[in-house]
Amino acid sequence: MYDAPRPDRPPAYQLNPLRVRRAWLKVAFVLVSGGLLLAVIAAFSGAGLGGTITQVALEAAWWIMLARCLRSEEEELDPSRPWWQATYRPTASFAITAYFAFGVAFSTINFMPLAAHLPMDDVLGFAIRVIVNVLLGLFYLHSAVRLKIRELRRRADGAGR
Repeated sequence: MYDAPRPDRPPAYQLNPLRVRRAWLKVAFVLVSGGLLLAVIAAFSGAGLGGTITQVALEAAWWIMLARCLRSEEEELDPSRPWWQATYRPTASFAITAYFAFGVAFSTINFMPLAAHLPMDDVLGFAIRVIVNVLLGLFYLHSAVRLKIRELRRRADGAGR
């Protein structure tokens, strides 16, 4: 029942700085933090452009927090990742990049026919949301490319021996 640390098995989490490794803890962390985020964001709905900017800033902070706190089972808890590394594996970063790309594409396709009939604050809020999501997607893409390059270099170094 109690998941006591063993010398051959690293801890499931660390509190300072916060790091989460086990899959079930990651799911719980995302659900709880995402639920709190949605509750706070709901408080800012209908608050105009300032509320939209606050919502987008909170969402971006949440994605960055996930990148900093969620770790692979194979990854060390300390030291911190390099600033550019969002995930442990390039595949995960590519998948999150695809999530942002599809989200931006589909929301833009659905929003454009309505843009002419909406107040300017809504259009600006949408533009800000798209720009931030593109930047987050580029952050994860940058991470994926650098992780893939690092992986290929390690393979080449190992094959050359």
